Amino acid sequence: MTRTTNELPRYIDSKEFEERYGLPKGTAGQLRFQGRGPVFIRLGSRVRYDVRDLEAWEKTKKFTRTDTPLAAQ
Repeated sequence: MTRTTNELPRYIDSKEFEERYGLPKGTAGQLRFQGRGPVFIRLGSRVRYDVRDLEAWEKTKKFTRTDTPLAAQ
């Protein structure tokens, strides 16, 4: 089976990740270091995020109250 362009994952870099979520510069690196950010891949010294992984990570950030994550309810 041949894969089409639409099936290929779209990867973005740390800057695009921070822009996507309105985060200050350097936050992506902090999240990686702390193990609190989305899954990422490292290609040599370059870090990339698969947009599908970002969407999965977003789902873990849903809340109905300020003190309780949605997944814990």
